[in-house]
Amino acid sequence: NFNIGLPIEKGYAFQDGRIYNAMYHAEAWDDIEGPTKGAIKYAVHRGKLLLQTNAAISDKLKQEIGSNHERRIGIVCSGNPVHKNDIFRSISLETLIEALPSDYSVLMIQKDIRAEDGIYLRQKTTIRDLSQTISSFEDTASIIQNLDLVISVDTSVAHLAGAMGKPVWILLPFHPDFRWLRDRSNSPWYPTARLYRQSKAGDWTGVLENVRKDLELFAQGIPL
Repeated sequence: NFNIGLPIEKGYAFQDGRIYNAMYHAEAWDDIEGPTKGAIKYAVHRGKLLLQTNAAISDKLKQEIGSNHERRIGIVCSGNPVHKNDIFRSISLETLIEALPSDYSVLMIQKDIRAEDGIYLRQKTTIRDLSQTISSFEDTASIIQNLDLVISVDTSVAHLAGAMGKPVWILLPFHPDFRWLRDRSNSPWYPTARLYRQSKAGDWTGVLENVRKDLELFAQGIPL
């Protein structure tokens, strides 16, 4: 169950376990399974949506993540395989990882990992696989709270990170979901989101080149 407060002027409503964007008469998120009651709560503060996680849960997961001095990136490379747009929105784990600089601590934060990605993940021991620690959005939010950045394809995790106010870079296909609008690199829904769009259908090359360049700036603390 969620305690949700959303800015009325944004045209949001909560109904039947979904967050709706009444401005477009469509769902703002896919169906989501509610975490333990009270563990995650939404509140409005100065017109912004905030999401807070249970501190005790976060501390436990923080111990599992471990401590180091590198910046932590949480990655999500694929969503539900039966989603009608999945063939366009998802990317192989290997393709994504090979585009990232080596001076980051990379954590896999998606719950379900595809077979081919699992094989690559077992070979790539430098990536921390947290999939086994995730059983709900409560767990995912607790992990995100301890990251510096989330890089995700268009899945519910991207929305979750945005709602938490965490820096999130979202990789979008050439024909994205309409909620991401067009011809812009930011989002009116999530002030901390940065959008990376394909310039040609099915081609992630330019997207990942831009991500890599921006990660070099991000590591230096240079505003994007």
